[in-house]
Amino acid sequence: LALARKAARYVELANLPVPERILHGLFLSVDPAAIFSGDALRHIDVEATRTLMRAIFDAPTHAGKVQRMMHFDLRVILADGDLRKVGRMCDLAGVRVKYPFLEEGLAEFSARIPEDVLLEGGQLRSFYKQAMHGFLPAETLTKSKHGFGLPYFDFVTSYGPLRDLACDTLTKLKERAYFRPDFLDQLVTRLRGSSALPLDSVAWDLLVLELWLQSRG
Repeated sequence: LALARKAARYVELANLPVPERILHGLFLSVDPAAIFSGDALRHIDVEATRTLMRAIFDAPTHAGKVQRMMHFDLRVILADGDLRKVGRMCDLAGVRVKYPFLEEGLAEFSARIPEDVLLEGGQLRSFYKQAMHGFLPAETLTKSKHGFGLPYFDFVTSYGPLRDLACDTLTKLKERAYFRPDFLDQLVTRLRGSSALPLDSVAWDLLVLELWLQSRG
């Protein structure tokens, strides 16, 4: 069953156009009316995210698909996501962080590399691996790619006080009338029952949202 779900998920994502496929998630795949309250929906442009993503992706009008994906990655995934998180956390820890691969000259150079060179033989990161040969250790260049997402669900379900905090905070969020109560109840029920969510980070995101709103008074 797990394999069948993964296969169905793969087919679902493969049928989505780029760039929607890159940032596919709960708020882009589920009917907003099943998540947000009617009052909230009246103030939300549900197509705004897709419109912005498409505009960014299509901005380099004379670039190929790979280069547009790289441009989208720089503008959205890195600039609006990963770099903000890394920068803020390092700043809080008193650590100075640098990004040598994002130096302006190198970034401009990479944008001019032809796609058939970047993906020689259809292999991802082939240009990078060849460029780093003899500089980085072989085990670094040959290791498989893997993500570095936080195991939110493991944190919540393995530590009772954190699970109680998550469930209580999600329940508290119902008072703000942004989200449908039954949607929040579903998240709480699954957390209480130790049933892994397909997108378990959503519950964590909403937990952080409510705590942030509380901190703002």
